[in-house]
Amino acid sequence: MSDQTDDFTGGEAYDETPADTGWDQSDPLLQAVQAVVQQELAPLQQGLGLVAQTGEARDLVAEFPELGEEETARELVTAAAELAGRSRSGAAIGFQQTTLAVIGVIVPAGFARVVEVSSWRIGFLLASIGPLVGWLLLGRLDEIRS
Repeated sequence: MSDQTDDFTGGEAYDETPADTGWDQSDPLLQAVQAVVQQELAPLQQGLGLVAQTGEARDLVAEFPELGEEETARELVTAAAELAGRSRSGAAIGFQQTTLAVIGVIVPAGFARVVEVSSWRIGFLLASIGPLVGWLLLGRLDEIRS
């Protein structure tokens, strides 16, 4: 046992790594138990991933309310798939979602830093550049398709 104390009971805490259990990791019974535990935990882990995705989607809709409308969301995914072509649509949608998630993590922190070192006005001015560029690029889709 270690010198650490358990914050909940005030008793001693211990590190639950396999090395501290004293069990033989090659023991078939231990391996079977670990396999069952992993099998039972997999749906929980998948559920946690779904909860995280739902939270990210909710944050995205809070920032861009029009994405909460089913028709708009469908059009967005359809446009990404069409631009990529049939053979690459899955990769395009995956890349799109990954990019949105990464941007959703980086941009708020960057915005806060800009506001901290300058002003709200500068922060919102810089934040308006992304939608403006998107509007300009998407406005050219009809020209590109023709």
